[in-house]
Amino acid sequence: MNKQDKLVSKIILFLYLIVGFIPYQDTTLDAISTQWLYINILNLISLSYLFIRKNTFSFSIDGKAQKVFFTGTIS
Repeated sequence: MNKQDKLVSKIILFLYLIVGFIPYQDTTLDAISTQWLYINILNLISLSYLFIRKNTFSFSIDGKAQKVFFTGTIS
């Protein structure tokens, strides 16, 4: 992973961490609709970035501990 990928990863992580600081809106439907919209837009950006840079990141499950963890969370 090069410097640019590390920087983008840190920025995306930071954007996820500040979700709680997004102010509530006085809407009749849902008070946290702005946070929900923010997270959905951020998810779309993150998934697009991962899809574009899929050769940079490894998404394989190789180790025994990883297989046990992911199998346990799925079932």
